[in-house]
Amino acid sequence: FQAQEVIARVWTHAQVILLERQLQARNRQLENDQSRILNAISEGIYGLDSDGNIIFANPAAAMITRCTIDELIGHNFFDLHFRLGGDPACAPQPTNIPVEATCRQGIAEHQRNVTMQRRDGTCFPAEYRATPKREGDQLLGAVVVFRDISSELENEQALEEARTLVQEQRDQLAHASRMSTMGEMIAG
Repeated sequence: FQAQEVIARVWTHAQVILLERQLQARNRQLENDQSRILNAISEGIYGLDSDGNIIFANPAAAMITRCTIDELIGHNFFDLHFRLGGDPACAPQPTNIPVEATCRQGIAEHQRNVTMQRRDGTCFPAEYRATPKREGDQLLGAVVVFRDISSELENEQALEEARTLVQEQRDQLAHASRMSTMGEMIAG
């Protein structure tokens, strides 16, 4: 053995071990940061495989769908939210199932006012974005970000009703103004 070579090899292995430990610590820190970010987001997030099976769900998804995360993971997204035996009014047309094109063909989607079902069969209006997950040329599934827009739709309807009322009041005011002007002309 040559002493210099042994020392160089030991030093190299010590450096490799140190770098591996630093890399593992950094990976743990990134995973923790990712978990904190995903848990803090108010939109529901699913990770789907190419068949539409849920492999990841954040707490907001569980809250919106009124399930636990464990009840969501492993279930098929399409069966859970679009084909349950709940309200028939919730069921989409068989040719237009949301997110299916993203999982199967890799086409990004965005739709608003899509009716989704909860596990208990109740429905809610949702807005979603679906982005394909790829590794190179291989399609692995999709990431779906969705939110319940029930309150937004109610606010939009209330705003439209208020606009209609304001327009009616404007029309009545214009009519009263015309009548007042006509009365002044007649009096003159």
